[in-house]
Amino acid sequence: MNDNDLKGATPSFEGVIFDMDGVLVDSEPVHLESTIRMMRESFGIDFTAEDNQEFLGSTDRHMYETLKRRHNLAPSRDELIERRKAIYVEMLQSEGIPWRNGILDLVTTLRQQRIRVGMASSGLRWVIEMILKTGGVRDLLEVVVTGDDVITPKPAPDIYAEAIRQLGLPASSCAAIEDTDVGVSAANAAGAFTIAFPAPSTEHMDFSHANRRVTSVDDIRQILL
Repeated sequence: MNDNDLKGATPSFEGVIFDMDGVLVDSEPVHLESTIRMMRESFGIDFTAEDNQEFLGSTDRHMYETLKRRHNLAPSRDELIERRKAIYVEMLQSEGIPWRNGILDLVTTLRQQRIRVGMASSGLRWVIEMILKTGGVRDLLEVVVTGDDVITPKPAPDIYAEAIRQLGLPASSCAAIEDTDVGVSAANAAGAFTIAFPAPSTEHMDFSHANRRVTSVDDIRQILL
């Protein structure tokens, strides 16, 4: 943790809300590869890591509405999402879920310390539930809010505001763990204390608006416990 990343005193927390992609699971490489395969195999279009940058932290609905319009794709937005998700799920099932090092131990410790734990992820609920249940961690999360549950995606505060509402806690007593700048903006706007925990694919982002920027789960543990 860098000294110049510290902003203000750390409050005590009653609740912690995790993003999933990039925070609990280093899934962005799998998301990217599944999109590359779908766009190439279905439409002969080369989709690159650079193309993907604008969609980090956003919802599938926004991403595939944009790609459909930009490339004049014939299938519906929802069909595009289903095609890509089928490849994504197949990759996870064959290669395993890439949990970030130490993150599941942290979630378990938080629950043992009677800190309430939730998730606010822009992903589709059925995919998120599949991953959490496959990993045996669904029961550790009291609240799971997904992109299916809100209309306006991050950086709007809706998804974090709903998670905080379901936890029944003051926003000021909740910490949010995020790996994208739009996710930090969403959590800030909802009134949570924000901890930027970049994934390898998001290390270049400007997290100056986060309350803390960290490089490891141990850093997060020191802040929360």
